[in-house]
Amino acid sequence: MKTKCPHCSSPAFIRSSKQLSKLVKEATCQCTNVVCGHTFIVAVEVVRTISPPAFPDPLVASQLKQSDRWTGLRQAGSDQDIDRFSEGAAMT
Repeated sequence: MKTKCPHCSSPAFIRSSKQLSKLVKEATCQCTNVVCGHTFIVAVEVVRTISPPAFPDPLVASQLKQSDRWTGLRQAGSDQDIDRFSEGAAMT
């Protein structure tokens, strides 16, 4: 996996990573532009399910439902809006 340097927009490659939880991974990235040389940390987070798993982990499922994003969506709209949003459709 690669990303772009936020300073010079050159490609940046992941040099190392560590799993912080089942839903969050932290990665150290390094810009490929030797003049820039920026090294930075990115976080990769599982935020919602698009297609349900065949063998769901109950702990992961409960963490996804109770996340701040899920709570914010639930407060902002109806369950039907959340279902449509989870499926990738735009909320109206």
